[in-house]
Amino acid sequence: MDAQGGVVFPKDVGLAIGGDTGVGSIIIQVHYAEVDEFSMNPRLTDDSGVKLTITDEAPKYIASIYLILGGSQANPHSVGVTEIVCKWPDDGPTVYPFQYHVHSHSTGVAISGYIVRNGIWNEIGKKSPKLPQRFYPTTTKGLSIRPGDYIAGRCTYYNNRNERVVNGWGKKNEMCNVYIYIYHEYNYKHSVPDLCMKYTSYKSLWDETFGVDKHPGDLASALHQEDIDLLNDLGIDIFIGG
Repeated sequence: MDAQGGVVFPKDVGLAIGGDTGVGSIIIQVHYAEVDEFSMNPRLTDDSGVKLTITDEAPKYIASIYLILGGSQANPHSVGVTEIVCKWPDDGPTVYPFQYHVHSHSTGVAISGYIVRNGIWNEIGKKSPKLPQRFYPTTTKGLSIRPGDYIAGRCTYYNNRNERVVNGWGKKNEMCNVYIYIYHEYNYKHSVPDLCMKYTSYKSLWDETFGVDKHPGDLASALHQEDIDLLNDLGIDIFIGG
């Protein structure tokens, strides 16, 4: 899938590397869903890469990635749902999400992420993983995650195969990932949470955590119209139903 476009950091935001940061190198991974074209044509090359802007001046804010991660499963010819919930530490820093990226394999149709504060749900982002898998600006602007907030995620799958799909790294398995770019004050010297992995592979965790009818429910699986239009333009069929 064509995933052109890069991460644009807000003003005064950067990543720290070298010195006493504990980060001594940059590693780039490229994952391919299909390699048949390369196998059939040994002369075919790939030009995937990353362009970086480097400075020796410390920025005001430091960026990092927070991952919402869940297991996944879907029975044959049915819809599967994974719900994820984590509480931001009461002694954690205030951070600011600005971009997000969703990831699943072939049966994923919709993935969404939210910040929940005092019963109010603010959408971080919602996309179909069948669209180009890259970072997108957050749906809601001016977001923050504060001590005591909840982070919630949901992945929805449609399995049209004759066998059950389960969580795993393989092409025939499934994943449920929401990568969120966040930033915080540069002078914050404590560890920043980077993973949320409390989940159920069915509809119940949001009910148990927030109460029945106190969350978006199946609206979290309903794509925005602009994404439905884009999927139609790309000739990509999706199905979400009971």
